This record gives sequence, structure tokens and C-alpha cells, in this order.
Amino acid sequence: MANGTSAAVTEAARLDEIGFPEFTCKLVTDVFDALVAANIRQTQAYVELLQAVAQSLKDYINNTKDDIGGEEILQFLAKVLPPDNPVPGQDSTKVKAGTTLNDADATALNSALTVPAAAAQPSNNQVATAGALDETKVKTICDAVAVRLAANKYDLLKEILITIIL
Repeated sequence: MANGTSAAVTEAARLDEIGFPEFTCKLVTDVFDALVAANIRQTQAYVELLQAVAQSLKDYINNTKDDIGGEEILQFLAKVLPPDNPVPGQDSTKVKAGTTLNDADATALNSALTVPAAAAQPSNNQVATAGALDETKVKTICDAVAVRLAANKYDLLKEILITIIL
């Protein structure tokens, strides 16, 4: 035990040589700076959330619908209007140029595309009609899906904010 004690005393006497006070000071300072930076980032994210939810639904949709990616749109369409005879690795939705929508397809799609009146979209986002689809009609449907998805994200942001506040 005497060896352990003398080794500890010897090492403690060398603390000035190895810069222990400087190391400790830098460690505490860096940890504090990291905590402050994380708090600032968290506060900025909270402010951005508040600003997003403070917008009207119509403004939020107009500001974010272009950020909705093609993959999200395809997932939505695949869920709402999957092909009649799905083939793995092939088209995942009926909504593509060269196909035809029947009345039931158009009704199902329009039902899924409905947005709250506060979104103030033309024809309440009801863009699907029975008949053949060309590139223009597919783009119109995809744009309507982006509006619907943006409205969903707005609702989700509001729910998150309510959860945070409560």
C-alpha cells in the first residue's frame, strides 16, 4: 500500500508538469460551450416551429408544397389508388400517364385530396376526374397531393406544439 500512496503523491506532485489545471479549465469551458450551443439550437428550432404554426394554413401550404418530394407523393398515391393487379417492381399506383381512372377511382382520390376550407384551394383540391390521364392531368393530381401532404404536415406541427406546451 505504501507503494500506491507514494506513486499517487509522486504523480500529484507532477500535476503542474502535465498541465492539469489548464486541461480541467478547457474541459469545463468546452462542456459549457457545447451545452449553451445545444440550447441555442433547440431554442431556434422551437422558434421556427412557432413561426410555422403561426402562419395560416393557406400560407403554410403555399410556402411548403414545393418541398414535398416525389417519393412522398408516390407513397400517397400508392396508398390511395394502387394498381388493380400490382406487379412487384412495377408502377405502384394507377395515377400515371396513359391509364384511365373510373368514377370510383376519381371519387376515392378526390376524397383523399380534400383539404380544410381554411386552405382556400380551388375546388377544394378536387382535381381527379374519370377518364384517361395525360402528363398534364398527372401533374395536376401530383400538385394536389403536395397540397394535401403540406396540410397534413401543418396539422402534425400543431399537434407537436400542443404536446410541447402541455
